[in-house]
Amino acid sequence: MSDMEFLKSLSDTEIKEAEIQRLFERHLKDFEEGLRYVSSFVGVGVGIIDTLAIDDDYRPVIIEYKKPGNSERDALIQALHYYYWCSTHFEWIDQAVKKFKPDLLKEEDAINNDIRIMIVAGDFDEHVMGAAYGLEPDTQLVEYDIIGGEKKGIVFKTIVDSSKAERVVRQPKREDDHLKGKDALKPLYETLKERILGLGTDVKVGTPTQDYIPFVRRIQFCAVHVKRKWLRLDLKNVKDVSNSRITPYPVGDWVYVHVEKKNDVDEVIEIVRRAYERAA
Repeated sequence: MSDMEFLKSLSDTEIKEAEIQRLFERHLKDFEEGLRYVSSFVGVGVGIIDTLAIDDDYRPVIIEYKKPGNSERDALIQALHYYYWCSTHFEWIDQAVKKFKPDLLKEEDAINNDIRIMIVAGDFDEHVMGAAYGLEPDTQLVEYDIIGGEKKGIVFKTIVDSSKAERVVRQPKREDDHLKGKDALKPLYETLKERILGLGTDVKVGTPTQDYIPFVRRIQFCAVHVKRKWLRLDLKNVKDVSNSRITPYPVGDWVYVHVEKKNDVDEVIEIVRRAYERAA
């Protein structure tokens, strides 16, 4: 179901964003079969998700709202930023669902790492609609219309659902792909990689994603992002370690550190070692 209409007593047509959100959250299952509410105003490392939900396939759904007159482009950019952060800290979503809705999943159920985006706004221009089809995550644009007259109310309708369009599939990058055009960083990466693999015989390089190269023990404990001038390491379970290099993410168990030169590796590897030890 992609259309949903609610007739209710509205004080005026200047409906508030919070009212749109509450109404939509209350009727998620009516809008899409199997769509289930997790929580509102969920803090992540880069902001606050308006609504977090999961669908019938256990895919997380990031939902953002804009009241009439506010920029739907801003909502789409916000949602994409949240999508990127959640994609690189996916274990956080699993923790969030268990924290906010412990009874939502059975013991054998697992959250799908294929995250969706949904934007609910009063209007979308053609550029936003076109952009939605070109995005990597499945993106749904939901337009609402406020009804005047005797029966005031609000109607929600899907106008773009990129999951139903023909998509170009992006293959995951290989390890070497992350270093293309970044020859100056190759020796630094190789030194860091050698030291991380030297932490134990059970450490291995995981399957690289579009965004990072993972290092795994029993679970992933380190993600290396190859930037233009440095390497950024996301590390799990070391928030309590006292080191000026560490920058904690506001929520979750992850921190990040920057490595710019080989001399940095000796100090950073001790932080990585702690993350490795706690991934047992």
